[in-house]
Amino acid sequence: MLLAAAFAAVLATAANAEMLQTLPKQVQKEITETRAACRDMGMRDDAIYDDVGLTSFILLGGINAVIVDNGEICGGERMKGANCATGGCVVMVYVRARGSWKKVLTARNHFISADWTKEQTELRLMVVSLYGDAPECPVRAANLRAYGPTAWKHGMCDVVARWDGNKFVYTMLQ
Repeated sequence: MLLAAAFAAVLATAANAEMLQTLPKQVQKEITETRAACRDMGMRDDAIYDDVGLTSFILLGGINAVIVDNGEICGGERMKGANCATGGCVVMVYVRARGSWKKVLTARNHFISADWTKEQTELRLMVVSLYGDAPECPVRAANLRAYGPTAWKHGMCDVVARWDGNKFVYTMLQ
C-alpha cells in the first residue's frame, strides 16, 4: 500500500513537471528566476522542485487550468523580496484553450474551494484579493478616486471569483 502511494506521488510529480514545461516560456522563466531569488536568500534546494506552487484543476465546461502561486513556488516559504511582498503573494491563473495557456487572473493571496474527490480536481470558487486598480475590481473607480496612482496597493478589492464557462466573474466579499 505504501509503495502504491509513493508510486502515485511520483506520477503526480511527473505530470505537474510536464505541466510546468507546457506553460508559456515567460512564465517558466519567471518561476525559475523567483526560485533563484529564494535560493539566494537561503532556501534549501531540496525544498524547491518542479511541481511545487502549481495546482492544476478543471473549470466549468471542462477547461484545464493551473494556479501559479508565488507563495508556494519556493517550497511554501514566503520570502519578502524573493517570491512575495508586504501586501501578499501573487497568484496567477492560466487556462488552456486552443493548445496554449492564457492568463485569466492575477491577484494577491487566495482561498480555493474545489472538489478534490474527483479524478481531476474541479474548482468551485476562489476568494482572492485583486489589486485595487485591476479592471476586474468592482470598486476600481472608487479606489482610483481615493488613492490615485497607489490604488493598486491601497485599494481593497477582496472578491469571490467564479468561472462562468468563459471568464471569471467577481462579486465583492462582504
